[in-house]
Amino acid sequence: MKKNKMMRIAAVLLIVTLLSTCAISGTFAKYITKGEGDGNARVAAWGIEISMEDNLFAAQYETDDADYEGEYSVVSADLSDVVAPGTKKDDAITATISGTPEVATRLYLDLDVESDAFLEAGDYLDYTTGLVDDDEFTLTEDYYPVKFDIAFQGTIANHRNMNFKLSDIAGFAGLQIDNGVSLTELTEWLDANEGYYPVIGNTNAFGLGIDDQGRIYVDVPAGKTIDGTFTLSWNWAFEQEPMNDPMDNSSMYDKADTYLGMTQPNIDFTFAAAAVQID
Repeated sequence: MKKNKMMRIAAVLLIVTLLSTCAISGTFAKYITKGEGDGNARVAAWGIEISMEDNLFAAQYETDDADYEGEYSVVSADLSDVVAPGTKKDDAITATISGTPEVATRLYLDLDVESDAFLEAGDYLDYTTGLVDDDEFTLTEDYYPVKFDIAFQGTIANHRNMNFKLSDIAGFAGLQIDNGVSLTELTEWLDANEGYYPVIGNTNAFGLGIDDQGRIYVDVPAGKTIDGTFTLSWNWAFEQEPMNDPMDNSSMYDKADTYLGMTQPNIDFTFAAAAVQID
C-alpha cells in the first residue's frame, strides 16, 4: 500500500517535470530573424524672406522747374494720391527677397490691373480750346500716358551681375518699351507670351519665365542663395513731343492729357511677390 502511494507521487512529479520542460521550451526556443533601420532627419529649411514697401503715388510732387518759385508742381486738393503729366516715382514698390532655401523655389511677380488711365482710339471733346464750337480731336490709336517698368538688382543662385529691367527681355516677344509700358499693355503682353526669355547683358546664363497665368517667375535651385530687390517704377512724361511754345495747343497728346485731367479716371492695380516650393 505504501509502495503504491510512493509510485503515484513519483508519477505526479514526473508529469510536473515534463510540463515544466515544455513550458520553458515554448518560451525560449524558436526561430527568429531580426532587422532594424534607424531614421533621423530634420525638415528642410525654407529660409525665404520677402518684405514689401509701397511708395507708389503721392498727394503732392516737387517741381522740376528751377524758375518756379513754389515747392510743388502738383498738390491734391483733397489729399488723395494723384498722377499728372510730369510726375513719376522711381522704385515706387520694392519687394526685397532673400534667403537660401534647401528646396527648389520659384519666385513669382503678379500684376493684377483693375483700371488704368487711358483713352481708346476715337473722337473726344477738345478742352484745350475752351469748347469753342464743341471742338473735337481724334486719337488714331489707344493712348496710355502713365508708363511702368519692372527691374531687379541683386544676385540669384549665387550668380553675379543680375541687374536688369523688363525692357531687357521685351524685344524677344515684341513688346515695345521706350520709357516704360502701360499696365494694360504689360498685362496683355504677359497673358499672350507664356514661355522662358533670356535676359541679355548679364555675364551668367539667366532668364525670366512667364507662366500660363501671366505671372513673371524666376527659379532658385535648392541650396542656392537669392539676395535682391524687385522694383516697380512709373512716370508720366510732361511732354510726349517737344513743343517750342508752351501755349501751343496743337499737340494731340496735350489734348489727350487735358481730357484725362477733366475726366479723372482711376489707376487701380495690385503688385504681388511670392516664393513657392517646386516639387
